[in-house]
Amino acid sequence: MNNKINKKETNIMETKNNSEDYHKRYNRAIQDIHAVLCNNIVNIDEDVAIELVKYDEDENVTDEPYQLFLIGNETDAKRFAYLTDGVYIYSNILDLYVCGVYSFGTAWSYVYENKNV
Repeated sequence: MNNKINKKETNIMETKNNSEDYHKRYNRAIQDIHAVLCNNIVNIDEDVAIELVKYDEDENVTDEPYQLFLIGNETDAKRFAYLTDGVYIYSNILDLYVCGVYSFGTAWSYVYENKNV
């Protein structure tokens, strides 16, 4: 049994555990895993749009992915989903994994409020 973890995988997993904010983690995941942004994938594989919608029974709401990424193998898809708090599925039509990202992690400091304090 091979218990070696390659340096790239260790760096990616450590990234989520340290104090790096979501935006930096997200950008690093894209660079390290070579994920390709492809929001129009739903025009080619409609099942992707259906399968990546998350439903919260407690609050009776659905959540659709903000962005969709194409990823070449399951190991990278798992890591990408882990780092971005996303979900991944396999597309038979494309023979690729598709990862849905549901939030870009917008900080409250970027939300404009017109109120005198």
